[in-house]
Amino acid sequence: MTPVQLLALSLGLSVAVAAVGLATLGVLERRVPDPVIRERAWGALFHFSALPPAFVAALLLLPPQVQSVGAATVQFEAPAAVVSGSGWNHSFLPALEVHGATFVIVVAAVLFGLRGIVLLDRLLRLRRLLAMTTPADAALRRLTDEIARRMDLAVPVVRVSGCGSEAFLVGLRTPTLVLPAALAAAPDSPESRAICAHELAHLKRGDHRALWLEEAVLSVLAVNPLLGLIRTHRAAAREEACDIVALAGSDADLRRQYARSLLAALQNPAFGRDIPALTFTSARRTFAMRRLKAILAPVSPSSQRSGLVLTGVGVLIAGVAGAGSLAVAAQREPVMVAVVAPATPAAVSASGPSVSVLPATPVGDASAPEVAARPAVAPERPVAPVQTSAPVPEVMTNPTWAQPPIPRLPDGPLPEGITEALVRLSCTVELDGQLTGCSIVSETPAGAGFGEAAIEAALSARVSPSMNVPPPPRMKVVFALRFRLPA
Repeated sequence: MTPVQLLALSLGLSVAVAAVGLATLGVLERRVPDPVIRERAWGALFHFSALPPAFVAALLLLPPQVQSVGAATVQFEAPAAVVSGSGWNHSFLPALEVHGATFVIVVAAVLFGLRGIVLLDRLLRLRRLLAMTTPADAALRRLTDEIARRMDLAVPVVRVSGCGSEAFLVGLRTPTLVLPAALAAAPDSPESRAICAHELAHLKRGDHRALWLEEAVLSVLAVNPLLGLIRTHRAAAREEACDIVALAGSDADLRRQYARSLLAALQNPAFGRDIPALTFTSARRTFAMRRLKAILAPVSPSSQRSGLVLTGVGVLIAGVAGAGSLAVAAQREPVMVAVVAPATPAAVSASGPSVSVLPATPVGDASAPEVAARPAVAPERPVAPVQTSAPVPEVMTNPTWAQPPIPRLPDGPLPEGITEALVRLSCTVELDGQLTGCSIVSETPAGAGFGEAAIEAALSARVSPSMNVPPPPRMKVVFALRFRLPA
C-alpha cells in the first residue's frame, strides 16, 4: 500500500477501536462507582484510539525496507499518466482504493485545520479572560499555601476573576489558579477551601498536562468523531475524582454548600464557550446530575473485582489497537531488490519464455574475459489498428506482482559516470498474467543496454491473476524499473 492508503486505513482503525471501546466502557461505567478507575479507563481508551495513526505515521518517517542483496536494485514506480478505458473491470478497484484514501486524507487535513482555528480562538478567549483578572490578596494566598502544603504541591499563581462564579486552573509550565470574586471575598469559608482544594487536586493529578495532550490529539485526529465523546466521559470522571479529594472528611452541610456552588456555576457560566482550562464545572454539563448525586451521597470505593474487569478490558482494547496497527504497518510495500549474479539453471523460471542470463562484466575491469554475445531481445512494436473503432485497452497502474521482474545489469562495460538508470516499459497482460509485446517507453540513459535488460526481465515476470481482465482487448501495464549501480 502507498503511504496515503496506510494513513487512511489507520484512521479507520482508530475509529473502530474508539467505537468498540466506547460501547464496552459505556456498559461497564454504570457498574463501577469509583471515578478514579473510570477516569483511568477512559483515558486509556482515548490514547489507545490514537495509537494506530501515531504508529503508522512514525513508521512512514522511517526509510522503507530494502532487501539489499546485490549490486543493483530495482523499484517499481507508477506511470506518470494513465489512459483510462470504459467499462467495469478489476483495475477499477485499485483506483477506487487510491482515490478513496486520498479523499479521507483530504477530509482529515481540512478538519485538522478547522480544529486548529477553533483552538486558536479558544486560546485567545482564555488570554483575554486572564488579562481581566487581578492578583489575589494575602488572605487568599495564605489559604492556597496551606492547602498546597497539605497536598505536597508547589504553590501555583493565584488570581481573582470578576467574571462569573466559576474557578479554573490553567497553565502548562506555570499553573495559575483563578478563583471567582465571591469566593475570594470569604477565603476562610469551608466552601472556598473545598473549591480551592478541588482545583489543586487537578494539579496534584497532573490534569493540567493531560488537558493539553488531549487538545493536541483531538486536533490531529479531528476526523475521528468519537474521541470528543470519549474525552467528555473522561472529563466527567476526572471532576468526580477531584470532588472526592476536596470533600474528604466533609459533613453533609458542606456537601450541600458545595453542590449549590456547582449549580450556581452551571447557571451563571463565566465563559460563553469552553476554554482550554480545567474549569470547576468541566467542559460539558451532560454528567452534572451524576456528579451532584456523587457529591451529596458519596459512594464507597469499587471492589477489586471491578478494577480487574476494567483492567482486562483495557488490555484487550490495547491488544486490538496494537495488533491492528502492526497489521496496517505490515502492508507497507518494501523496495524490491534484484540480485546481480551469474545465472544458474535453477534461477530460470519454468514458466514464461526462456531467457538466457549471462554473468555481468564488472565495471572498469579491463582484464575480464569477453562474454559471448547474447541475442538481443528486440522490443515488439505495437501494430497500428486497422479500424478506428477498435477498443482502446486500459492501462493498469500499480500492478500486483505474482512474480516481479528482476533485471540484471547489461553485459559488457558500462559508460563511465552512470550511477542510476530508469527504464519505463509498456507490456500487454495475458490471461495467465504473463507479459508480452513489451516495448520501451523511455530509457535513461539511452543506448547502454538497460532497455533490453528490462524487457528480458519483464518476459519472465507475471502479474497477479486477480489484476487481470478478460479479452477483448488485452490490458496494458506501464511500469518503471530503476537500476542503481554500485559506486
